[in-house]
Amino acid sequence: MNGKRSGSANRWISRLTLVQHATTPFISIFLAVHLVAPISALVGGSSAASGLMLLGREYYQTPLGEPLLVWIPMGLHVCASMLKRALIGFPTRLNALQATSISLAWFFIPIHLSVHRFIPSSPMPPISELRPSQLDYEYVKTGIHVWPLTSWFLYAGLVVSMAIHALDGGLLMYRSRFPTPEPPKGSKTLGGLAELGPKAVAVAIVLSVLGGVSVLSTEASYATSALAARIQASYLQSFFFRWTAR
Repeated sequence: MNGKRSGSANRWISRLTLVQHATTPFISIFLAVHLVAPISALVGGSSAASGLMLLGREYYQTPLGEPLLVWIPMGLHVCASMLKRALIGFPTRLNALQATSISLAWFFIPIHLSVHRFIPSSPMPPISELRPSQLDYEYVKTGIHVWPLTSWFLYAGLVVSMAIHALDGGLLMYRSRFPTPEPPKGSKTLGGLAELGPKAVAVAIVLSVLGGVSVLSTEASYATSALAARIQASYLQSFFFRWTAR
């Protein structure tokens, strides 16, 4: 395949790879800030999770910070990946990194962003623009309580897909920066054993986040009936929640 590509295409692939690598730290920091909150629910419940989430928003959810730290890096990362794939060609069989790229970019992330970020800001009744302080983990708990199967599918799919994508992408970046000789077939190498560490960390993060979601699912909701109605109306603006609510 490499021999059939022009020199110009190969140069563009290298540039797009650089964009992917350069935007990864910004996305990783955003994810770390985002994931600490549900993990904290393991020890402090929704109160701790909401407090950390609101604190994390102080870091990135500002008129200047959010575009620079979230939307631009994420947009560049996705666009670079799509353009690079168009230049390389589409495989007949997807690997884990490619499959999670598609599931995240075209399903899990759009639904998550619409439900938790864009739809709640609608000024139209009955949502009437939920304030940032109302988009805490009471919002999350309401969704889990009313639509448990849908919520668990979306949260688990999002977290597992992100973990696989981050793990495989990170290992791919590491191997490209620090290539090692091809070992004899069937032999164990230090590099292979070293990859067990990141894999264990990824599994621990997934289990911790989903454990936090489980704690939230067992808590009673403290949202008032009026607020709960606005929150449910927000969820039902999502085609996926509306479809599964039938």
